[in-house]
Amino acid sequence: MTSSTLFSETNWRADQTLFVSAPNSYHVPSYASQGNVFLAFATGLEMNRTKPYVYLKFDHICKMFNNDRSQITYCTSTGTQTQYGVVTVTYTNWKFMSFSQNSPNYHGGASTITDGNFSQNCYTDWVPSSNTAVPQNTWWKTELIDITEYVDADTNDYFKLRFYTNHTSGSGSGSEVCAGWYLDNVQVIYSNVELVP
Repeated sequence: MTSSTLFSETNWRADQTLFVSAPNSYHVPSYASQGNVFLAFATGLEMNRTKPYVYLKFDHICKMFNNDRSQITYCTSTGTQTQYGVVTVTYTNWKFMSFSQNSPNYHGGASTITDGNFSQNCYTDWVPSSNTAVPQNTWWKTELIDITEYVDADTNDYFKLRFYTNHTSGSGSGSEVCAGWYLDNVQVIYSNVELVP
């Protein structure tokens, strides 16, 4: 994954050990130095009115304890103002994408997702029975989420996305040894048809 389209907060780092696409992925440790950390797209993404379906696709390894938070958040534009050729966009507050493994907009292979929260419990390959299991390159999973309903594709001109973590289980829970969340190949896909009918 290249860093040109992503803004890295303090605790997200390029990782050259685990990746799908060379030279690296992005990684945040399970217990980062900040409580709430996120990896966000640097600028707002503009809606493509000729393609009304919007999907988020990414590869990841989420070796996070299930009581911690590893979620996708979004915000949408509430208006724009142009002055001297410069467009200024205002946005709503950040909201969590809430879905489960059975939601009609989720098109991945996870066996369990609660309220849009990814964790080591999502896939057996991520060894949920061992917090100390070390992630391998064979652990990568691809997720595809229809985010059209979240970004209000018919009414908003811009939206933002970010990958958010919050370590809520606290120190001493045993979960601080989990490896963290790894992301690669993050894509926003606009389509004029449903990718998964």
